[in-house]
Amino acid sequence: MGQRSWFVRLLHALLHDWWIVVGCIAVAVVVAVGANLSYETTYEGRAVVNVDVTTIASNARLPKPDAVVVEVKSAAFAEDLASTMGLDAGELRGGLNAYTSGNPQNKVTVTFTHVDKAVALDVSDKAGALAVEAALDLMEPELKRQRALVEESYATIEILGSLEPTVAAYSIWAIRRNLIIDEANVSAMEEAYAYAGKSTAEASSRRTRLLNAGVAGVVLGLVAGILLVAARDYLRRRGETVDA
Repeated sequence: MGQRSWFVRLLHALLHDWWIVVGCIAVAVVVAVGANLSYETTYEGRAVVNVDVTTIASNARLPKPDAVVVEVKSAAFAEDLASTMGLDAGELRGGLNAYTSGNPQNKVTVTFTHVDKAVALDVSDKAGALAVEAALDLMEPELKRQRALVEESYATIEILGSLEPTVAAYSIWAIRRNLIIDEANVSAMEEAYAYAGKSTAEASSRRTRLLNAGVAGVVLGLVAGILLVAARDYLRRRGETVDA
């Protein structure tokens, strides 16, 4: 009952002081839209890295797409990319982003936002290629292990080859059979993250940005107006209580 009466009081206060809410909304919209009037058109360059889901899922030691995203968003990645592009690392990191898509995750998209379309395309293109290198660095321990198995198999075949053929024939055949699988695993791992080498760029819409700013202004103004009306009503009722 108490909560209901509180809500009724607030509703009556809003009907009485509606002009405060309208005023707050108007001010918030003007401020939000005005702050975005001088907004420059920007371009978002996008590089899509394809993920071999089957290979990644088959080995728990391989880096998942989320791990690659974390690496792309790191300061070290931005510094490496900046040194390659000849840009400031801080500015570059501010426009750099990455995210996964697909279920299961089969793409890692690397983006770079800039006012110059050519720069957005060039940086995102280089970032896509560098993201693949980052993925390979993350899986290097497992790649090293798999390559060691391949080398060990070749060394064993060489040793067995010096023995009597009738004695070693089956062993060599069995090792070669496993070797085919091991070499295929190494190749699949090396190609688990692949970038086609062609980024795209999309311009941001000034109209959409202003519209979003206006909507945000309405929401913030509405909340601020309701709070002001509630506070005004509380102070008015408190004053009436004191006078009584």
